Amino acid sequence: MNFEFNDDDFEVISSEDVERSARGRKPSPEAEKVASVLVKLSPGQAVAIRALAVAPASASAAKDRARVGAVIRSGARLANVKVRIAFRPSDGVPQVTVVV
Repeated sequence: MNFEFNDDDFEVISSEDVERSARGRKPSPEAEKVASVLVKLSPGQAVAIRALAVAPASASAAKDRARVGAVIRSGARLANVKVRIAFRPSDGVPQVTVVV
């Protein structure tokens, strides 16, 4: 790219007038749904999210747990809560506890 600038191409503005766009990706619909549930919980309460279950015997179980954990942590950030995640060994359902 080859730009040619003229003096008219520059405008000095106040730093308060700088317009910014949102950065990063939009939250996934899954993370937004998780957030809508987490925001209703008090510290010490937990929820089992059956829709995000990971097959424990799957060859990709570790990757799947990491992916599901990321969705849950994104939802927790949106809900502005801290969580602890534990996957049930029998069926791979993530159990999410809201912590103080």
